[in-house]
Amino acid sequence: MGVIYGKGAEIIGESLVQLGVRSVYGIPYPPISELHEYLAQKGVFRPAASTREMAALSLGLSLGGERTCMVTAGTDIYGCMESISYAVSYEVPLTVVHVGKSIPGFGNPYPYQGDLDVLRGGDFPPVVFSPASVEEIPLLIAKMVEMSERFLVPAVLYVDSALFNMTGNVEVDAGSPKGEFGFRKNDRRYYTTVYLDVTAMKKQTASLIEKYKEIDREALCESYMMEDAEYAICAYGISAYIAKKVADDLRLSKKKVGVLRPLTLSPFCSIGEEMKKVKKVFVVEMSNMQLFRLVRGQLDPKVKVESYATHGGLLPERNDVIQFIKGLI
Repeated sequence: MGVIYGKGAEIIGESLVQLGVRSVYGIPYPPISELHEYLAQKGVFRPAASTREMAALSLGLSLGGERTCMVTAGTDIYGCMESISYAVSYEVPLTVVHVGKSIPGFGNPYPYQGDLDVLRGGDFPPVVFSPASVEEIPLLIAKMVEMSERFLVPAVLYVDSALFNMTGNVEVDAGSPKGEFGFRKNDRRYYTTVYLDVTAMKKQTASLIEKYKEIDREALCESYMMEDAEYAICAYGISAYIAKKVADDLRLSKKKVGVLRPLTLSPFCSIGEEMKKVKKVFVVEMSNMQLFRLVRGQLDPKVKVESYATHGGLLPERNDVIQFIKGLI
């Protein structure tokens, strides 16, 4: 395909098409209707009447060996978690593009990061990727599909609606060949998540635990100016994009600030060792301290952690974050 110029929504759509996804399910409404429109023009969008319907249809195609995807926003993901859990048990890939918007309820279409705990919930959560710029979208979508098919697990690209509307020149390459899974992999025609025999259930769970140990080793993290950092900002998605600008500005004021940014939210990268050398950690996010709790749980109790959180669809303001950090160092 080469280099294209477009919004995040269009880059996501083109990346899915180039990867050979031929059916994308979703319920059209803001802020994701723009992606649905792009996919409809490409002939791959399949509207659904409910979240459960689109999740079940997507899961069914995956069982048939087809590369498929569903697009959700806000609380849509709650209705899809049943099928995501089934995909774990069936051991077939299932991919999701999830757009974070203001919640609870319908809320509004403005950016938010309030679904982190939901996406990371349970013993066997999906693999979750979080781009911080439109340029990263094709790479992380390709990685999402690759890991989903390699490990036969669900995987999610988690973006916020701000990134959805950012523009850029992005290189989108042709996709990888389809993996072998579902009915195309073997002659198995019967899939179930029912294990009334506790011994069989124990065996299935033990197998999944070993698989997820391998997945944990795939955690990705970006370290930005952390080599000599005395203070660290931890953020993901659009918040990490802003955090890097904040760190750049603070460096001009002779403040040695770096950014540690998880690219995978599940599995979450190990940050304890790198944070031991800093005096204080600042967690910047658009949620009710969900990332803060995750970061705090990994660090030595002696490491001080401060939270800067916005709500209601408001982005972290660059100057506000700078003043917040300056007031605490």
